[in-house]
Amino acid sequence: MRSAIYISILATLVSFSSCSASRQQAEAREALRIINTENVKKAVVNQQFVVKVNRMIPRRGGIINLVPANNFITLNNDRIRVSLAYTGRSYGGRMISGINMTGKVLNREIGTFRKGGYDIKMRVQQQNDVFVIDMKISKDGFVNLNISHPRIDNVTYNGNMSLL
Repeated sequence: MRSAIYISILATLVSFSSCSASRQQAEAREALRIINTENVKKAVVNQQFVVKVNRMIPRRGGIINLVPANNFITLNNDRIRVSLAYTGRSYGGRMISGINMTGKVLNREIGTFRKGGYDIKMRVQQQNDVFVIDMKISKDGFVNLNISHPRIDNVTYNGNMSLL
């Protein structure tokens, strides 16, 4: 009889301690989400961030997983560095297997979404080439971007944003 009482008391204590641990984990996740949201806002306002791209979606369909260390966009005020894989048609004299450029931002438009995300449209120039980059950034740092140029098919990329 006593052992049954001890077991029930022990089970009650264990359940209370597990509830407080899950509550602490939820509070920690919420604090990290708030910090990440503030970092995204700071990066967009300062125009200083890196987008590590981990997925490419060509116009003709399919999903191609990419290595984020090799596929990125770095924006530092009016300077931009793009290094992205490309698969698709190239409308010109030579085949294109990647988009690699260091250029300047000619103009940009920054809009916001109701749920806290951002929409950035940029025209980027390297020598005689002008690319149009359209980024949709969620409040937690997920980025969906499209790149267009007259000599290539439009391509969609997905990745994550971080501070520069």
